[in-house]
Amino acid sequence: MATTSDLTVINAAATRTGNDPVAALSTDGGPVAAIALNNYEDLVKAELSLYPWKRATKIAQIDRLDADVVGDPPEPWSAAYRIPTDLVDIRSVRVGGYNVNYEVHGTTILCDASEGDEVILQYVWRVPESEWPPWFREGVTRRMEAMFLRAIGERHNQADERDAAARDQFALAKNRDSQSQTPRDPMISPTLAARTGTPGLLITRTFPPR
Repeated sequence: MATTSDLTVINAAATRTGNDPVAALSTDGGPVAAIALNNYEDLVKAELSLYPWKRATKIAQIDRLDADVVGDPPEPWSAAYRIPTDLVDIRSVRVGGYNVNYEVHGTTILCDASEGDEVILQYVWRVPESEWPPWFREGVTRRMEAMFLRAIGERHNQADERDAAARDQFALAKNRDSQSQTPRDPMISPTLAARTGTPGLLITRTFPPR
């Protein structure tokens, strides 16, 4: 079975709209490649962040940055933590099971926490296409169809129809996603973290919107 990739989704949308598939995304690879290069990733991240998809949510204990190495965090915050590289959007930052105020500053999350606190981040991550369920992949494909129809040939009426089809598809996707069982928030064990030698123990879980 072929592995789904960004080109799988893009070429499905391209061929459905009467365009030739592309081998790579580049500015000199024709209109489909250029449009996808400049818009596909933003579209995917937007769709992932617009709804608390269970498969697109992670819960992780994030790593505190050493003030002796990176300097003190800007006022009024007392601590800085590293943002995961796959982060798309933050849902919450928690200490001791409670939401705390925070601020994103560059590639760090600023909050007030002591060195002994476990800071838990609930966030949307950039799920690779190979892990998308079919009902989500179809929604993104239809969004790309609408984009190609508008940008190549200015077929606006057809594009509006594809956007409507995408909305219907994502409504179905949300219904399917909501039927998944939602486990409780995890308890991150300091003993387990020490035993495994993992200071930033990562646990991928779903969570209900609070």
